[in-house]
Amino acid sequence: MSEKGYLQTKKLCVGYQKHIVVDNIEISLEQGEILTLIGPNGAGKSTVLKSIARQLETLGGTIKAVWTTVVTEHGSCNDTKASRRKNDM
Repeated sequence: MSEKGYLQTKKLCVGYQKHIVVDNIEISLEQGEILTLIGPNGAGKSTVLKSIARQLETLGGTIKAVWTTVVTEHGSCNDTKASRRKNDM
């Protein structure tokens, strides 16, 4: 993120109770830029925004913003996917 960077996510993984809804989210915004999330109902748009706003815990990745920095310590999206596949067997 540049000195004037406003919001950046790297390999962000979001969902509920270790169930991945959207993964590998890469966002980079400068102050004044506008981002629109477009997708069908149930695609995870609100889940992404709630995770960035820290209303939901992220499952992996990093969020850096002028107001906060959140780094998920408990593994990456790939770790969660592997665990889920193992449990599905």
